Amino acid sequence: MIMTLNHWPGPVPRFTSQPLGLVSAAEGFVFVSGLTAGLVYSRMAANQGAPQVRSRAHSRSAEIYRMHVLFLALIFAMGLIARTFQALPASWSEMIPFLNHSPLQGFIFAAFLVFQPKYFNILPLYMLLVMLIPPVLDAFYRKKFVQVFSLSLCFWGLAQLGLTEYLYRYLNQILGFQAGLFFDPFAWQILFVAGLWLGHQRHLGIRWLNRNRFLLAVCLLSALVMIWYRYQIKNEIYPIVSLLGVDMSNWTSRSRLGPLRLFNFLILLQIFSCLISRFPRIFTWRWSIFLGRYSLMVFSYHVILIYLAYAFNEISIREISPYTRYMISILGAISLFIPALLAQRFDRGQLGKS
Repeated sequence: MIMTLNHWPGPVPRFTSQPLGLVSAAEGFVFVSGLTAGLVYSRMAANQGAPQVRSRAHSRSAEIYRMHVLFLALIFAMGLIARTFQALPASWSEMIPFLNHSPLQGFIFAAFLVFQPKYFNILPLYMLLVMLIPPVLDAFYRKKFVQVFSLSLCFWGLAQLGLTEYLYRYLNQILGFQAGLFFDPFAWQILFVAGLWLGHQRHLGIRWLNRNRFLLAVCLLSALVMIWYRYQIKNEIYPIVSLLGVDMSNWTSRSRLGPLRLFNFLILLQIFSCLISRFPRIFTWRWSIFLGRYSLMVFSYHVILIYLAYAFNEISIREISPYTRYMISILGAISLFIPALLAQRFDRGQLGKS
């Protein structure tokens, strides 16, 4: 729901986007996906063996790709129809420039993951990360934790040095447009691997949580500083640049998961871990678990919903009062239950046939 509100056109994202500092819903999505995968696939490895883990991970990755391409085709088809009737929204032209001149070529590039329309950037990353599950879990079972995290940290470091951007620039010269994945997989894998490890450890009955009060106090203080810094940036005030003359763009890069952004996530992880330990039911709402169970369908639906919201925003929403706009965005977020309920009904139908 937070991701839907963050992407909704209008004033809503100003209040919902990164309210806890330099951390967005994407970091939480990647980490929780890794955590869940660590629990589920570790159990699968213990009960059914490593071959079943590989088979299921590859099937899941293929399923993510099929869903990605399906909804890409839907958006491109809607855009092509709108262009035919000279009703293509200006926002769609900005988010998918190919719609103006060569939609088929744009769709092919998007299907091959070298071009990403806006809001179609998380599923390709997720698909690549799922492919990491079999080798990483296998290494965990062989007690090679240090080697895995050393390699993960090295890839993250290479991303900070601009390795992926260098490869993308070379690709841009060949293709003639801005190519590549927005979320650098070399950088973002570190959150997924960390989640896999914690999920695997929890499967083994080991819970890693430091309840040291001094550490918690330091994290809380650091979180407040990061929140203050984030809202300074939102107001276009750059205190570190003003005081020290230091360019912080690489340190706070969302694409690269910059060091300051990673630090912010880690301190929030410690704080929320302590909260969950103290109040175990605080993050176990049934509606949240229900949406998470069908996260792939829900996320894909949300992309279509956001594109439609942009289109209608150009037609009529500008004439509606701000309070009505807030209500529409909330109703849009609530509508995420529609694809989840449909997916649940489909699953029950499939079970009934079997």
